[in-house]
Amino acid sequence: MLREGRGMQDELLDLSRTERMDDRQLEALQVLRLQERLVQAGSEVPYYRALFARLGFDPRDFTSLDQLASLPILEKAQVQAAGEALCSDARIGPRFRSTSSGTTGSHLEGWRDLRSIVRENAFVWRQLQWAGVRPGDRRAWLRGDKIVPADQQQGAFWRLNRADRLLMLSSYHLTPARVNEYVEALERFDPVAIQAYPSALVFIAAVLDARGRRYGHACGSPRRLRAIVTSSETLLPAQRQLLERVFGCRVFDWYGAFERVAAIGTCEEGNYHLLSDYGYAEWQEAEDGQDLIGTGFDNRAMPLLRYRVNDRVLMEADGCGACPCGRAFPRVRAVLGRGQDVLYGVDGHRVFMPANVFDNLPGLVAGQWRQSRPGHAELLLQFQQGRGIPDGDVEAVARRYTGAAIDIEIRCVDRIERTAAGKLPAVVHEFAAA
Repeated sequence: MLREGRGMQDELLDLSRTERMDDRQLEALQVLRLQERLVQAGSEVPYYRALFARLGFDPRDFTSLDQLASLPILEKAQVQAAGEALCSDARIGPRFRSTSSGTTGSHLEGWRDLRSIVRENAFVWRQLQWAGVRPGDRRAWLRGDKIVPADQQQGAFWRLNRADRLLMLSSYHLTPARVNEYVEALERFDPVAIQAYPSALVFIAAVLDARGRRYGHACGSPRRLRAIVTSSETLLPAQRQLLERVFGCRVFDWYGAFERVAAIGTCEEGNYHLLSDYGYAEWQEAEDGQDLIGTGFDNRAMPLLRYRVNDRVLMEADGCGACPCGRAFPRVRAVLGRGQDVLYGVDGHRVFMPANVFDNLPGLVAGQWRQSRPGHAELLLQFQQGRGIPDGDVEAVARRYTGAAIDIEIRCVDRIERTAAGKLPAVVHEFAAA
């Protein structure tokens, strides 16, 4: 009821209106939403009260998008250091804590208010509608949720969420030997859409393709599968082609950030669009694309202004022409910089998105998996200064995701080395990974 009740339906109705705005209307909307968020941040958020006072910045005078550049870019390390100072101190109702390491090993904690969660769900549902999915349609889910215990070796590796008509499958138990079980479960459930990590579903598709099999062909009747919606990792063109060939439907890719400052969706014409009604995006030229800097419109609990997401995109050049879908949202050529990080077991087992382990270790500053051979991995952990390993068994937390497929060696360190470009990959392979 909270996620998809009347409030979400109202938000979805509003998004059906804003997605049909022209360029001029979208710019006016962005100015209005930015002014609202700036005024709120300046009055309710200690970090921004101090910053605005120091800069002599009065958000009530904000009337043009260009004025936002007078504020400094907010880096991830500053968010980590500021902590609660970046949270609203007003009484805004329930707040929800969340953590993420994304596709990197750098840990981040954040807060969201209820309306921002409901509105986020409305944006996701709008993407599903672009893919031809409607509320009430059966969906399958193959992402990072803990569906069954990691050490389970037999039985069903999925559960049915009846309230959402959602078949939730574990991505942590996928092996070549189990692919047929997963596919048969999907075919029996017969979803209209599959929402998945690209790497997990591509793994299934590659096994089927190697066996000369296609989804649904063994059932003797047409499948209802209309769309695949991927997110959380970069979807490569060859992966898209493989998924569409094996599953016989179109693939729609969604980009969202844990920090809720920007979103990119895929329209019915197959084009990426930067969602101008979600947040305001700025770009810094980089060697291999544009560095994304975003300001979200909706999270009052912890507003982030001009936040560097550390993801890169390739925007379409000016004058590329309007999209046949009719929306004025800017077009994006490609989303870059989100890794397909997996751990490899000796039996073909894959552990997808192992950075999810970091989200469950309180006090963690950074973490990294290093794998020198299949079946064995070193887990490097850097905790906040003065804090040791948290209460509980770190290995037990890790094994909730890896199961027994990976031998784990845990090391606590003072610092984890970054790459020459200053990046912190969540997984480093010291062998030729498949």
